[in-house]
Amino acid sequence: MGKQVRFVPISRADSRLNQVPKVSIKELAHHR
Repeated sequence: MGKQVRFVPISRADSRLNQVPKVSIKELAHHR
């Protein structure tokens, strides 16, 4: 699923941003 998150639209990413900070998602993308 990690790969899908990368192609997931901002709409879905926004939902996760509500619970996780933007830096977290950006760092995860760099790590993955």
